[in-house]
Amino acid sequence: MCKHTKRNKSCIVELRHFTRKRFIPMTQFTTELLNFLAQKQDIDEFFRSSLEIAMNDLLQVELSAFLGYEPYEKEGYNTGNSRNGTYSRQFETKYGLVNLIIPRDRNGEFSPVLLPSYARRDDHLEEMVIKLYQTGVTTREISDIIERMYGHHLFLSGSLVIKRSWHHLKRRKISLLSINSHITFGLAFTLQT
Repeated sequence: MCKHTKRNKSCIVELRHFTRKRFIPMTQFTTELLNFLAQKQDIDEFFRSSLEIAMNDLLQVELSAFLGYEPYEKEGYNTGNSRNGTYSRQFETKYGLVNLIIPRDRNGEFSPVLLPSYARRDDHLEEMVIKLYQTGVTTREISDIIERMYGHHLFLSGSLVIKRSWHHLKRRKISLLSINSHITFGLAFTLQT
């Protein structure tokens, strides 16, 4: 982050430029949210569509940070690696199914930090099971709750929940460390340009 007040405004301008003017000011977000609520539409759909837009934008920014240049910039010519189209993937979140457009690079070296490889859903269900188990809810009750909420029956045992919580925690720490270093690189790249 910028330390000086004068540079702080320029950092925001550079970040807006870096995201190719898809930056949504908070006032627009709150206006859209209020319109959604006034029309009495499903709030989960609003968050799902906003999350879909944000995740797709972050994937594009992540590729730009990885390659070191924005699309169609002269710095990208003859670098040996460039953008190479996209592929789509559906990702299940607690707000619903999100359609993602994941960019590729020519050398096949880009792996998004935002999404783990081959992941099809976020960890909201695992987190809920772990939290319920920690508060003393039995595995049978957890299975019944999930069956009522999602229509799927889970066969859980205490040892399975403990094992999954350990892997979940381990994966979370690795994921947070890699995201933190990637964001730091992306911000450093943004501030240099």
